[in-house]
Amino acid sequence: FAGTDFAFGRGRGGDIETINRIGASVGIDAVSVPLLVDANSAVISSTRVRAALQSGEPDLAASMLGHDWAVTGIVQQGDQRGRTIGFPTANIPLGALLNPAFGVYAVQIFEAEAGGDFTCLGNGVANIGIRPTVEDRGVLCEAHLF
Repeated sequence: FAGTDFAFGRGRGGDIETINRIGASVGIDAVSVPLLVDANSAVISSTRVRAALQSGEPDLAASMLGHDWAVTGIVQQGDQRGRTIGFPTANIPLGALLNPAFGVYAVQIFEAEAGGDFTCLGNGVANIGIRPTVEDRGVLCEAHLF
């Protein structure tokens, strides 16, 4: 599935018809779907969603996605400094993921279960960014569960 404006390859020379022509011999069929637009008739695109997140507008991104934006990752043990002052955090390095605007966010924290289900552990607060007063470990999501 791809939007009606989908293109790929050198000079964006490939399109849905190209995929269907090439894929016919191996049973691949591409389908063109209409573009989605917002209330202002602006096309909803991954570029716009990323821009909204990077400019600190998670509500705008959520309205385009149809759900809240989420970070997934494996919690890594930190220095446990937050624990010493009563605010233990779960540290999730963001690495090469899209980094939203640095700041503090209200969050819901989920735990993955076997089989792909998720259990909500509760609400919390998360800082996304770097820790200038602590040894640099890159961009990190540090979440505290209430």
